[in-house]
Amino acid sequence: MKAEWAAIYGKYLQGEKLNIGCANNHEPGFINLDANPDTKPDVVHDLECPPLPFRDAQFDCVLGSHIFEHVSGFIPLMEDLHRIIKPGGFLIAVTPYGSCDGAWDNPHHVRGFGENTWYYFDQDLYRGDNAGNGATEGYKGNFKVEQLILVPLPEFANDPEIEFKKRHWRNVIQEVHAVLRRA
Repeated sequence: MKAEWAAIYGKYLQGEKLNIGCANNHEPGFINLDANPDTKPDVVHDLECPPLPFRDAQFDCVLGSHIFEHVSGFIPLMEDLHRIIKPGGFLIAVTPYGSCDGAWDNPHHVRGFGENTWYYFDQDLYRGDNAGNGATEGYKGNFKVEQLILVPLPEFANDPEIEFKKRHWRNVIQEVHAVLRRA
């Protein structure tokens, strides 16, 4: 794992860990899963075909780096991740930012992610008098956003006007890093 990621996410990387869509990025101490057997993962499974081959509440932490933007069946995958993550466990998701050209240049990407995307997996958004009341109609799962980091492109890293620029310009933010806690 990248040293800077280990420093940021180390407190979440406890217990039994799963790295989904690992490709050739096998993480030591993780069960590495990928659909492509040529990458020699520990487990071969297509994320488009839940359920994942794991027992309920098996993992303390699941890492998905640059995989969610490739998954057409994103909601069913999120429901299954909720199933296999222990209550109080974590999902670490790294995705390209939707207003960055890199999010859409790849023809295999099927969705973009913004700074609010991950909040839609919190059932509290859909309860009571909130605007989304009833919108999930059967979505099974509940994640709370524990941490959210927007990673700017290097030329904007120390820009004092980054808040304005990320709202009005393209290609300011490169990635969204989200840590979700399974409720």
